Amino acid sequence: MLEKLKIKEIYSVFNHHDKEYILFSIYDSEFDYLYFTNKNHNIRSLLYGIKLSSFISSLLDDPTVTCIECNLGVLIEGGISLDGDSIVEINLSILKGNQILNALKKRLRNNANIIKFVSF
Repeated sequence: MLEKLKIKEIYSVFNHHDKEYILFSIYDSEFDYLYFTNKNHNIRSLLYGIKLSSFISSLLDDPTVTCIECNLGVLIEGGISLDGDSIVEINLSILKGNQILNALKKRLRNNANIIKFVSF
């Protein structure tokens, strides 16, 4: 059984080019986490890496950036993504990813409808 996760801080909830993003951290982790979902397609991802928050801030200030996650490159340590029927797991299981999303959903309350879980 996985340990109970708790959200430490929600840095930002924002929209960018038809996607909704949540940037946050969890206790007992050195990583920043980025969850995003595309409003118009069955695409959602939970990514993590070191110092994502400061880098994402600079990306948001650049009007030429249309895809936040595409510009994170080597900062990404792992994550889980659902694109249509395809699931990609890199250093993060579906179970752990959904556990993190469940903790995030509880913390968000008013914006909880943004969170959609990755199904098996």
